[in-house]
Amino acid sequence: MFFRTKFIKGTPLLQLVESYRNPEGQPRQRVVVSLGDAKLPPNQEQLIARCVEQHLLGQPDLLAAELSEESSAWVRRILQLVNRSKSARPVSRPVVDGVLLDAVESENVVQLGPQLVALHAWQRLGLTQILQDCQFNQAQIATAKLLVAARLISPSSEWALIDWAERTALPELLDLRITKASRPDAQQARIFEQLGIDWKGAFKPTKTYTQPAAICSAF
Repeated sequence: MFFRTKFIKGTPLLQLVESYRNPEGQPRQRVVVSLGDAKLPPNQEQLIARCVEQHLLGQPDLLAAELSEESSAWVRRILQLVNRSKSARPVSRPVVDGVLLDAVESENVVQLGPQLVALHAWQRLGLTQILQDCQFNQAQIATAKLLVAARLISPSSEWALIDWAERTALPELLDLRITKASRPDAQQARIFEQLGIDWKGAFKPTKTYTQPAAICSAF
């Protein structure tokens, strides 16, 4: 909220204004209350406006200590004027612990719960040590973790496995980059050979496969 002075036929009109967004997400302004030609304490307009706004949002004590006695009196007066006029009340916004609930957004949400269970089972079984004894490096072990988790949580086709992985937190947790490839590189080929997979027969020129899908068959 903020104060602005509007002139009507040369007469100043002090208004408390609120900025908000309408249901279409467009920025709008509305007058909360008009104070006529009132004179607020010098350099206190912004603080008074913020204090009034916090009272209306259910946070009345955050700025009270910074207000002078005169400014506090203006806050009380403005709140009385707002409460008297139903049309002057600001747009209601749900607030919990200072968070505007209608302003909370989420994006790129990934699944985590089942993946944590799978990783815990992996740890309890000591599979990392077993693969290290087989001369697997960290990247190879991370790939194996992903594939075992996929088999436990959401068994799927070759292509669906990659899409599933991207919707989970596993690639980030394991520091693993998941891609679709038509032919394995030297690192991937080594993983296949260590797992006893005939990757030369699996990767045909006319088809595309994925490294994780091929390794899955070994588990």
